[in-house]
Amino acid sequence: MSTYDPNQPQNLPPPAEGVQSIQGNFATYATVFDNNHEALNLSNQGKHTNVILQEQVSDPSVDGSFDTLYSKSVTTNSSTSQELFARIPQFLTDDKPNDAVQLTFNTVSTAGPTQYQSFLPGGYLLFFGQATQIAQANPPVIPIVINLSPAPSEILCVIANSTNIIGTGGVWGQPIAVKVVNSSQFQINPTFTVLVNKIITWFCIARQ
Repeated sequence: MSTYDPNQPQNLPPPAEGVQSIQGNFATYATVFDNNHEALNLSNQGKHTNVILQEQVSDPSVDGSFDTLYSKSVTTNSSTSQELFARIPQFLTDDKPNDAVQLTFNTVSTAGPTQYQSFLPGGYLLFFGQATQIAQANPPVIPIVINLSPAPSEILCVIANSTNIIGTGGVWGQPIAVKVVNSSQFQINPTFTVLVNKIITWFCIARQ
């Protein structure tokens, strides 16, 4: 059995002051809560309107009971930015590493018309565009040089193809040879001459 202690509660401020402090705390909480949530007493009260993720310096660990969604700094040839990552307990077979997957990229170019750029989850960039083969009746055919922007760190695959146009010399639509020059440049090498300008379409997969 506990012994009665006449000194408890200790000498605290009078209740009137305590009530004022508690009311101030609740007012502050409501203000902070309203920043990223629907306000209380509304039909969607308490639901998130925004989710703010603090930067992580490394990939969080996961186990079989939860996934993670987080932001982390990513440095590419063009910039350093905060990007969204996901990590799940199991994706591939047990003998494969459970790597985090980058879900976003800070630049998407839709300006065109000669070059467009997007991204794939995992840190890959997709480039696609058009190039013009200038009319030339005699070989050797002049190569077409493509510089990718924003510059990736590595070119993984390039495919080029002539457009399906019926013109002098027959039907165009055959694949065209491509040579990767460096991490951000490749060269299209048509093997045929044309009497009028021809449009060549190309597609490239690269690492950020």
